Amino acid sequence: QLKRLGISLRLIVTNRMPPRFGNSSSSTEQAAADAHSGDLAVAHHVLAELWRDVEQADAGVQAFLQRTISLLGTVETASATEFATDIHDMASIGRLAQQLAAAPLPQ
Repeated sequence: QLKRLGISLRLIVTNRMPPRFGNSSSSTEQAAADAHSGDLAVAHHVLAELWRDVEQADAGVQAFLQRTISLLGTVETASATEFATDIHDMASIGRLAQQLAAAPLPQ
């Protein structure tokens, strides 16, 4: 539709992505859960599930970006994580602007 309407796509924003806390992975956290017991195992299991959500979201975004790029050519990307509150004041707008101005997602 964009091509048909003569609209050039200059930026893709992936919005409300799960935030990242460190550089772990679901498999690393699951291995830690399997290696421990009690509360520590539960904590690592919860982290493994959260990382699975992040990895699944990343895979979906990457698939979308590849489809879009194959149709429209290279397009810059920016990503915004999901915030705990609505964007409703200058401080939250500033946080969103910082995310959007950060380095683009790998393509």
